[in-house]
Amino acid sequence: MIDTKALREKILDLAMRGKLVPQDPNDEPASELLKRIKAEKEELIKQKKIKRDKNETEIFKGDDGLHYEKFADGTVKEIEVPYEIPDGWVWARIASATKNIVAGGDKPNEVSTEKTNEFKFPIYSNGVKNNGLYGWAKEAKITEPSVTVSARGTIGFTAIRHHPFVPIVRLISVTPLRDSVDVSFLKYMLSHLIPTGEGTSIPQLTVPGIKPFLISLPPYHEQLRISESIESYLQIIDEIDKGQVELKNLADQLKQKVLDIAMQGKLVPQDPNDEPASVLLDKIREEKQRLFEEGKLKKKDLVETEIVKGVD
Repeated sequence: MIDTKALREKILDLAMRGKLVPQDPNDEPASELLKRIKAEKEELIKQKKIKRDKNETEIFKGDDGLHYEKFADGTVKEIEVPYEIPDGWVWARIASATKNIVAGGDKPNEVSTEKTNEFKFPIYSNGVKNNGLYGWAKEAKITEPSVTVSARGTIGFTAIRHHPFVPIVRLISVTPLRDSVDVSFLKYMLSHLIPTGEGTSIPQLTVPGIKPFLISLPPYHEQLRISESIESYLQIIDEIDKGQVELKNLADQLKQKVLDIAMQGKLVPQDPNDEPASVLLDKIREEKQRLFEEGKLKKKDLVETEIVKGVD
């Protein structure tokens, strides 16, 4: 059987290293992308739509080929990066590459498990089924697309949020700026960074804990190509999963059928020279009688019934 979980992880790993799709030298470098993100966030801060993150930093590559991080107070220190990335890509803290990272979300007043004429707006939670689709609401205000990350219970499950969602357990929303970080790419990136796990023994995720995550950021148009490629591969893996389930079901049915045929005496040919089973039963009775006389069996163990075939 193919380990499809490992296959999914490998695809995401290749994608985040810039090895899943070819680079296009005509793409705008991600360094310019970060400059635009910074300028847009400054404008949103002036408009009081978001708050300034005093811990945001800038990561750059020095002339010596090493990576350095510049902090708000002007200090600079050398940092280690997990792997090499293609030209045109940059390393950044996720807080510097996205618009906002917050906890919680909107909750509709009335929710239905089925879509009807009245309940027609989808709402999302951190459920692992249907890409996080939880149910349907009567009314919903469309919000900016963002990625929700489950922070308690099933840690690390991600879902794209286009509408209000129900926080069944604590969630964290990561919102990118339009035309800067693709929301699908962001979802896959977070899926790669945050291993999914269950149980209270796993540390809970927090907003301060997510903000320093180090990410490899490609040019915007390459993000789109990567997301499309990942989706294509994952669909193939889903088909493999489906095929393996069907194969297992067929194998189970075959095993049961073989046992059924065997118990009916139809699996191998009979040999007329074999000792009849009736003689075998007589030997079993004799052995049980001997064990009773030796005190190794109780009298009730000798009680038995006999099945016979009538003339009818």
